[in-house]
Amino acid sequence: MSQLSIQRANKLKILMPQISALGSYHFSTAAQSSSIKPNAPRVPNLIGGRFLESKSSSFIDVINPATQEVVSQVPLTTDEEFKAAVSAAKKAFPSWRNTPVTTRQRVMLK
Repeated sequence: MSQLSIQRANKLKILMPQISALGSYHFSTAAQSSSIKPNAPRVPNLIGGRFLESKSSSFIDVINPATQEVVSQVPLTTDEEFKAAVSAAKKAFPSWRNTPVTTRQRVMLK
């Protein structure tokens, strides 16, 4: 192979999808800086059917993949909040399991 052919092949590899460890495809792209909304809303936790402000002081930006704009922030939930959410989910599951599929669809697609 000529040097020019090798260079072209290497350029094409950049554009080809890579297979991740989980088996899904992703494309490598250069990192882009996201535009930060000065007042991006912080989303509370939903635990037991109620929205509760997190006690965490750390938040993760939720970025619109089309615009790279920060649209909101979600908390890095504390261990206590996580345990409360799991407990609430376990309590809710028996009635959820008996809920008709069409009703569950309406809830999930709100």
